[in-house]
Amino acid sequence: KRLEILFGETYVATIFGLLYSARQDLTEQELRDLLNISFDSSRTLPPPENYTYPITTTSLQLADFIYNCHILLKPQFFDGPQTVSIASNEIRQLVKTRYIQSNEQQCNIYRLLSFYYWCEAAGPQWTSMNIKAFEHLPFYLYAADEPKLYYSVLTDLKFLAGKCRVGLVHVLIDDYELIKTALPISTSKPISSFSRTKPNVSSNVKDRQEINEFFLQQYRSFIQRNSHILASTPSLIYQQALNELETSSVFVNIQQILSNYQKNSINNDDHITAFVRINKPDNMEQMKYSIEAFAEPIRCLSVSPSGMFLAAGSADCLVRLYNTSTSRLLKLFVGHAAPISAVCFAGNDRLVSGSDDGGLSIWDVSNGHRLNILTPTHNKRVSELCSNQRGTQFASVSWDSYVRIWDLQKGRQETEIRLHPKPVSSVAFHPDGFMLVTGCWDGIVRQWNVATGQRKSVMRGHLSSIKAVAYSADGRYIASCSIDGECRLWNALTGSQVGLISARISSIYFSPNGSTLASAGNDGRVRVFSSTIGQCQMIISNETWGSVSNIIIHPEGEYIIAGYHSGSIRIFDIQNGTTEQELHYHQGRIHRLGFAPSSGNILISASGDSCSRIYDLKDLGTRTDLRVQTATLKGHTAAVLSCAIGTTKIIATGSEDATVCIYVISQYFERSSYEPTQIVTEHRTPVTGIAFNNETNQLITASRDGQVHIWAISRYSTQSVVTLSNTLAHCHADWINDIALSNTNNGLLVTASNDNTLKIWNTLPKVAKTDGDSMDVVSAEVEEARVTLRGHQASVNAVCFSYGCVVSGSLDNTVRVWSHKGTEITCLRGHTEKVTSCDLWVKLKGVDYKNEKDTDSNWGNIVEEQERGLSRTTHTVDTMLVVSASEDGSVRIWRPTDPEQRCVYDAHAQPLNDIVVSNESILTSSLDKTVRSWQIPTNAFTNYDSTSSAMTPQIAQP
Repeated sequence: KRLEILFGETYVATIFGLLYSARQDLTEQELRDLLNISFDSSRTLPPPENYTYPITTTSLQLADFIYNCHILLKPQFFDGPQTVSIASNEIRQLVKTRYIQSNEQQCNIYRLLSFYYWCEAAGPQWTSMNIKAFEHLPFYLYAADEPKLYYSVLTDLKFLAGKCRVGLVHVLIDDYELIKTALPISTSKPISSFSRTKPNVSSNVKDRQEINEFFLQQYRSFIQRNSHILASTPSLIYQQALNELETSSVFVNIQQILSNYQKNSINNDDHITAFVRINKPDNMEQMKYSIEAFAEPIRCLSVSPSGMFLAAGSADCLVRLYNTSTSRLLKLFVGHAAPISAVCFAGNDRLVSGSDDGGLSIWDVSNGHRLNILTPTHNKRVSELCSNQRGTQFASVSWDSYVRIWDLQKGRQETEIRLHPKPVSSVAFHPDGFMLVTGCWDGIVRQWNVATGQRKSVMRGHLSSIKAVAYSADGRYIASCSIDGECRLWNALTGSQVGLISARISSIYFSPNGSTLASAGNDGRVRVFSSTIGQCQMIISNETWGSVSNIIIHPEGEYIIAGYHSGSIRIFDIQNGTTEQELHYHQGRIHRLGFAPSSGNILISASGDSCSRIYDLKDLGTRTDLRVQTATLKGHTAAVLSCAIGTTKIIATGSEDATVCIYVISQYFERSSYEPTQIVTEHRTPVTGIAFNNETNQLITASRDGQVHIWAISRYSTQSVVTLSNTLAHCHADWINDIALSNTNNGLLVTASNDNTLKIWNTLPKVAKTDGDSMDVVSAEVEEARVTLRGHQASVNAVCFSYGCVVSGSLDNTVRVWSHKGTEITCLRGHTEKVTSCDLWVKLKGVDYKNEKDTDSNWGNIVEEQERGLSRTTHTVDTMLVVSASEDGSVRIWRPTDPEQRCVYDAHAQPLNDIVVSNESILTSSLDKTVRSWQIPTNAFTNYDSTSSAMTPQIAQP
């Protein structure tokens, strides 16, 4: 009250309001200028150019005020500019209670500070060198509820250039963070008198909605990506802006600046020298920021589960903690006596580090001190650390060949695994925390039970030492890479290999949300893949063609033959999707297509117009006319649902009239139509599946009553060509929609049903020896299904079976790939309506499909050693393609064992040391002594069931 009587209530309220609201202590000169401006009733934001401060208070008056209230102010104990600030938090609270009683009063003070610092920064040209003005202006504009002005300065290259010029590049990132946090952010040099309270910001919703956050984020990205350049050479900001894409708002801004500069420049020598790059790539590298100036390379990285912190261990024995959003160094952890070799977060508040001398330490992330030094230590270098998702346990592996599992809270060892014959290089916890996987120098990947240390599975296939292992987010897959750059994908449940990537990969990491697999390479590149295997290579569709009802791959792998609801058949080149031939002979839906087993010259079709047709395709690809030689197969009274051709020119067709017609043809196309040699009527319901076993001279038919009939073939019989020899009754609880026989001559048959399952049956008689010389033949019908495949969420419409691999299409719009042992390899998503048909084509290395008949083989590396007895020979798979057709009108070509590569970054000039992935970015470290953060493109997180997941045709020459 005494001060208010002496100096006036407004005068006192203004001074204490400024002292309370200022982020940094004010000098007496700043306080006097602010007082003078406060009494100018005509001031508005933004201030006019060359604004002159009015003189309403003198230095003597301000000094008198400070002398009278010195007990409330903080004393000064150093030489230099005298600053004025409130003495204690208790006095601050009293000032707030008395003089800042509303949000409007607080905003008025922030507007006054914004006005002053705008003038001090010499806006709008921003030519000043006032560090304090550039540092605090964005904060005061935001706190003053001036979103338009806040947006305007942070999207003005001149302001950004001025802030870089005074050495505040990294403070700029904090300015952009305000819109996300609404909290005051300290400068790079901590100042004790900063206000740590949340500013009282009114909610002017209309103005905030006018902020174009998209453009703001473009400028933020520009500053972060170039911060390492602007920190050392701020004058290059205009050149870096010209290097942006033409569509970027940063590039548009610099073009306007240069245009205005040229118009207003009087002296020709006064100009800006910059170059415009004319060959900018459309997909410019999305580097968020680069952390440089390390004395030694960063050897290991780890991101906290929240994604807020990045830990980096280097060869200088230090562990550094960074903010992943702003790239600011938060803490240094000092204590190791040897280079850091591994780091990992155990929860968000604990960090574990390991070093080359085998030492392990646990650190408190919040306070920055060491909590525990673990014993016993490893005898050699700690090669990797990982923790479970709950943050209660972590595992350490070492070159001493030991795996140790530790209790984080107690800081003691729980389990020790000593069964590795050579040094262990990598480890990863299963998402459920009960299993872990290790990679060893012997090239073997092993899974272990965490509680008991018991080995659960062994995965062999790598030809060199394992360098990294990782689980997918759902625990379904394991990825492992070796020092030869090869990455293999395994089914975590069975240990079977399901995929392979050959791209000089040295480290791998699954994103926490499970959508992405990122890899780091010795070539300095980062590759981002889909986390599920199955790459869509091409989509063939035309709205005028209608829905696709059936599809098949030519035996030589060069063409795709598709049948449509309209009755048309189209033949496509598998390389580029162009239409090679169109056949318009049927008047009803094409239900089934097939080829003669001896070659790809004879095509058969089954249609809803009650007949089947055979076609001569021997000149396919060389003939230019649209007509082919064809013949009609008659005999049915309803739609033909299934068809097949045997090796001895026997054709079988099944129909909705519940009959099977058998045709014995001595010479193809000698007549224009054929009548059936025999009509089989044992089925009671429509016949939906037909297959020939040419090795055993058997015909297999299936119908909607859930039964499978096995027929013996006698081509030269005078009475019946086929006779019923066996029946598999009650195979499914609902209709059988399709069947497929394995091409490895082992008698395995797969059936697809409306009950959402597939079942694999043994159709060969089971022969058992007796005590005498005779042998007992046991019928196959007494056996249950060997394997039941469950996974589809709706009826299974189509199935194919080749080289131990089963591919199925369903009403749930998915195509699933299985091993014949029942393991689901992958699920291919992309179709928007039900899948009506699918087919699989496999090319084996060293086999010429144009000159040789297909030989027996197992399916790649998925079939393990003990399963290879199912095939007579073993070959290495060279190419594997799956095609699928859907009622959405599209034909899709897939590589079922390859993850889809979404993008590639030329991340570093030297080999990468480590890579980690958060839900928003990829972080990499390299031998070039840098750590960089990369923005993952939006399409990299697109759900794989989207049609946008298809890529440009890239199918290799078979």
